[in-house]
Amino acid sequence: METITYEEDLHTNPLYIRLIDKYSLLQEISINNWIVALPKRSSYTSKYLNNHEFMLAHILAPSEELPKTHFCNLIGEEVLINGTDVKIKSDTAAINVHILFEEYFYTKDSQRYKILCIDKPLSTKFANNLPSCNDTVVKSVHQSLDLIHNLCSKQVERKIDNAIKSFNLRIQKSTDYDSLQANIKLLYEYCVNITCTKKIKEEQFLCMNMKFAVEYVLLDSIYDKIFDALIIKHAEENEKFNKIIKNLSNISLKDLNISESVASKFYDNFNIIRLEMLKIDNCKTSLDKLSCIKNVIDTISSIIGNVTTDILLPIMVYLVIKGNYYHWIPTLSFVQEFNLSSVLSAENQSTGSALLYILTTLEAIIYFIQTNENICLEKDNLLNPKDINDVHSQEDYLIHIFTCIKDHNDVKFMNLLNMSYSAFKNELSVKCPSIPASCHPLCRCERCDKKVESSTLDINQTSQDKLTMLHIASAFNAPKILTILTNQGADVNARDSRGYTALHYAAQKGHQKVLFLLLHNQNNSINLRTNDQQTALILASIYGHEQCVKALLFFAEHTHTALDVNSQDKDGMTALHYGSQFGYNGIVENLLEYQAKATIKNHIGKIPVDYARNSIIKKKLEEAAKYQVEELPITENEFIFIRKEDLADIFQEVT
Repeated sequence: METITYEEDLHTNPLYIRLIDKYSLLQEISINNWIVALPKRSSYTSKYLNNHEFMLAHILAPSEELPKTHFCNLIGEEVLINGTDVKIKSDTAAINVHILFEEYFYTKDSQRYKILCIDKPLSTKFANNLPSCNDTVVKSVHQSLDLIHNLCSKQVERKIDNAIKSFNLRIQKSTDYDSLQANIKLLYEYCVNITCTKKIKEEQFLCMNMKFAVEYVLLDSIYDKIFDALIIKHAEENEKFNKIIKNLSNISLKDLNISESVASKFYDNFNIIRLEMLKIDNCKTSLDKLSCIKNVIDTISSIIGNVTTDILLPIMVYLVIKGNYYHWIPTLSFVQEFNLSSVLSAENQSTGSALLYILTTLEAIIYFIQTNENICLEKDNLLNPKDINDVHSQEDYLIHIFTCIKDHNDVKFMNLLNMSYSAFKNELSVKCPSIPASCHPLCRCERCDKKVESSTLDINQTSQDKLTMLHIASAFNAPKILTILTNQGADVNARDSRGYTALHYAAQKGHQKVLFLLLHNQNNSINLRTNDQQTALILASIYGHEQCVKALLFFAEHTHTALDVNSQDKDGMTALHYGSQFGYNGIVENLLEYQAKATIKNHIGKIPVDYARNSIIKKKLEEAAKYQVEELPITENEFIFIRKEDLADIFQEVT
């Protein structure tokens, strides 16, 4: 990653403006080749601007012996410059200062002088009285409340509390986003106006800090309402984005052109980095969310080493796809639209320059994923295509047939289907690979029938991964070839090494037409599970294929097939759990319509509503749960055995 540099327009720095007023001093600086060490504007308060010694402490005169490294400021303190570090030491204190950047300026007489922008004031004399930017910038709600309590009256505190309470009472619904956003900005401006008194406004850094504090307190109280409104507003876009990242879940860093050495280091520490990223869900201000992503980038840099932008961006893309966080679109919108204190604006470059870089990076990552949803299409892990010249074994021959299916090459597939591997080799040996095995693909004459009996390929032959031709036809959406295979007796319930049937692949990949063809096969078992105990319905729900969910439910209802809509996978998750977690509103609606239970607990005791962040989905699940009672297993001790004698009195009353 490229170094994130600090930027500031030094012409607006208050100390520089004061220096310009002292034109005679400025001329002396240029004539004697002195250097001005100018602290960034947020590192000191305005009360020091009237202190002449404070200004003189930041004008450095070079020594005669070592003019490039040794200096003395105009109040007599010795200063040492080593690269980007500036050190000053006295009997009472020592200061280390970092050079942020340097610029050359000119006087009215075209005399040049040099300015070093430094991260904090350079003087031991004022060290104990100066604010430290790192120490005093509020970074939490508690610090914000303390700042408001210390600098504002109790009356102001009560006004802020009452304003927030009144807001929450007035704004009950999150559906009218524009109105909500406008009211929040008005509330923020009101709170800033009553906290930033005239005295506070005179201190630029203190005023900025107070704005941060108000933002923290305000957003902490109403964050859930804001984020729910954003989730509802961006529901369709976020649903689509989640569908993309779930369908890219098999991506590797190799697919993103990351070297094996870098990938190895990242994979070894993936969980550490992922957990750091998931902290973003608990951040309630744009500043905190961007700081969280910055911490992720810093963690990656510390693990991998020197990280360039070309390495960082693909790694962050991978992390967003595989990180198990499913609210990226509303999160990005929140950061962009609820930067209430304008921390990312030019007025706050001292705090916002690095975070603005992080925001730009996040925008680039999300845009890349949205526009590259087929990035792994040519590198599908299911199949390594083989050309006819690569066929050297029975396995190679089967993979070559798989490749024909993947490419939807129906004619070539039929030729190969009616030809065993030995027959294929014989044709190659006489250099006639193009001669068909039959008169034409569908010919059933006596000669062709005999040829088929002796030389055809086993329709259910499997690869090393136990994949069949039917698996491939289903996975790559080849309904015509799939129909040919099923008509010739292909086993629709054949499982590969992961326990997937052709139906599982159709549901996972979202191929509705193929799904219906398989469902209408009388030998198909709709409730078969993979090795992870996932049914076709669960897979369709995970990968966001609403049309496939509808197809499964519709087929089961109209053919009276017993579809288990409440089936649980190895983690105890149902299709409804996943639909809720990923914000698939349509899938949740369809599952509830077909009596999916909203009260089933997974292996960590959570029901579907516990995963819902969208209040509309949450309400639907809560309403459904009201009328559903969790079924508990009945033990033998809970049975009551009634004898005929116990019912005698009842029979007498009836008669």
